[in-house]
Amino acid sequence: MILVTLLGTTLHHPKAVKVLGYSLTGSAIFWIVSNFGVWVGNYFAAGTLTYEPGLTLGMTYLRALPFYNTMSTEMFANAFLGDLFYCVVLFGVFALVQKRNLALQYSK
Repeated sequence: MILVTLLGTTLHHPKAVKVLGYSLTGSAIFWIVSNFGVWVGNYFAAGTLTYEPGLTLGMTYLRALPFYNTMSTEMFANAFLGDLFYCVVLFGVFALVQKRNLALQYSK
């Protein structure tokens, strides 16, 4: 998840739309990397086939799409809602602390 961390280091001035974009981009990076890992693991993990032999990379990504089956839809929705919730909590708390510190500086 180094790619997601590197992406986060480029967020200099957090605004709501920018945080939403970064959150969705981070989720997309995770989806791409993790499903690539599933495909690699299906081919190279000896004797532990998760899917049928000969699964292509394209089919791996297709099966991971949220609308492909009910389980993927539920997992995607939960991951998306979790990303949004934690972005609001983390960046909201950050904004409140910044606002409080700014108010304390001007009151002195």
